[in-house]
Amino acid sequence: MPHPDYLSEILTSRQIAEWQAYVRYAGALPGRMSEYMHAQTARTVAESNRNPRVRRRPFRTDEFLPKRRQVKSRQQILDALERTYAASSGRVH
Repeated sequence: MPHPDYLSEILTSRQIAEWQAYVRYAGALPGRMSEYMHAQTARTVAESNRNPRVRRRPFRTDEFLPKRRQVKSRQQILDALERTYAASSGRVH
């Protein structure tokens, strides 16, 4: 990724303003950007080693992104723990 000083030389003021507006709207998303960049790298490596006879279609970047889980409520977590405890010990306190 280019250094910000270099980007300021090649981006127009309009492009910088659009990027700032996007960051204000969506947030900086540093974790997601990092995940996406790593997924692109993994895809590139996998694609360069892909055997077209074994896998005909090219890899997609989203195949290398981590899967997101739904966030559970506190009550759902407690219910799951209670069921697990009951299954393992046969009783609930």
